[in-house]
Amino acid sequence: MEQRPLVSVITPCLDPGDRLTRCLESVAAQTYDRVEHIVVDGGSLDGTVDLLRAREGIHWISEPDGGQTHAINKGVAMSSGAWVGWLCADDVLTPAAVERVVASLTSTPGADWAYGDCVVYGRVPRERFRGPRILRARFLERGNPVGQAGVFVARSAWNAVGGLDEELHFLMDLDLWIALFDAGFEAVYVPEILAEVEIHDDSKSGARGSAARNLHECAAVWAKHGRKVAAGIGLGRAAAHQFSGPLTRRSLLARVADLEATIPRPATRSGQPVSEPSDLGFARAALRAGALAEAVHVEHDRGVARLRHLIAIEPWRFHHTRARLLGALLRRLTFGRLPRSLV
Repeated sequence: MEQRPLVSVITPCLDPGDRLTRCLESVAAQTYDRVEHIVVDGGSLDGTVDLLRAREGIHWISEPDGGQTHAINKGVAMSSGAWVGWLCADDVLTPAAVERVVASLTSTPGADWAYGDCVVYGRVPRERFRGPRILRARFLERGNPVGQAGVFVARSAWNAVGGLDEELHFLMDLDLWIALFDAGFEAVYVPEILAEVEIHDDSKSGARGSAARNLHECAAVWAKHGRKVAAGIGLGRAAAHQFSGPLTRRSLLARVADLEATIPRPATRSGQPVSEPSDLGFARAALRAGALAEAVHVEHDRGVARLRHLIAIEPWRFHHTRARLLGALLRRLTFGRLPRSLV
């Protein structure tokens, strides 16, 4: 009887507290019997090392590292599975997650990676974040369409695109999805909940200013992969989230100019630095479109819910921002909070 493929789960952590226990237990409870769990700890001082010593069935290392992205790459290099994925210390896999992923991958000829749905809760209302049934280029240019927890990638595909870009600290997953997509690696969607993700004050997604920070790095990722219009819109969206006071057209456009001059420029996978912002060719209309479209959402969240920015022409020119504007209009009419991208 042919042995089923080994699946490696990498968990990076640094002082994760009690949340690590439930993460470890969720991996240990998988119905799939060929799971390798590797924990890469950055030198925790909160008792994590004692917890890891006391648990059987996991491989772990505790030493200083270059951050979460570096820790994940290091864990993948230590692992042996044919399929690899990472699970943050404050996330959990559903019991049959790996079983469902492996079944989908092995039953889909040519599939190189798999993703599914996840439940997001904590600082945000509990909701199911659904991945797209078919991954298309336009989805990757509007935000992060794939929930990272529960994603598994063939080792050959991971190695082919060079793993994670260690210059990125927040959107390294989106960067990986785009790299896999552009390289022609086929994704398969698993229409089930594969993981639960908690958003809290100490998590990257729950930290103050996370929306602006994530969108700023999104813009760098899109620019890196040649998606210049999406990058310009991302910068504009980031600008709208950086205001604590009134959002006026003049103040938004002034902030857009500031962000364009300070966009982070991570190295490409070939090791060459990304071009200077002046060479990235951001259309000024895209910058304005992103700022004005996002301003409606920001004001809605603050309880203002004015639609004055909808009368501007720029946001209606791009399919990226048309969807944001129509979503804002629907939220305004229903007074509800519609599910949005994790970015």
